[in-house]
Amino acid sequence: MADLGADVPWADLKVYSGKARPRSRQTCPVTGLPAPYLGPWTGVPFANACAHEMLTQILNHKYVWSERLGRYIVRSGDRCLHRQGGGDGG
Repeated sequence: MADLGADVPWADLKVYSGKARPRSRQTCPVTGLPAPYLGPWTGVPFANACAHEMLTQILNHKYVWSERLGRYIVRSGDRCLHRQGGGDGG
């Protein structure tokens, strides 16, 4: 029979439960900033109101994925909704 965990320093191990546990830092996929908020319907982390708005617009198909550019772009014919990060309409 194996002695599981014999090499673990159990006395030095910290155990967290509930609200006291440290939270991992998540990054906003729109801004690249630390994301203290989570989208209520998607669970996607976001940094601020502008990032949340852009994520909402992506879900509402205001942006489409460009295989050629490897990023979301504004649909053809739509005005540029977000200029940060290039803003080319494709």
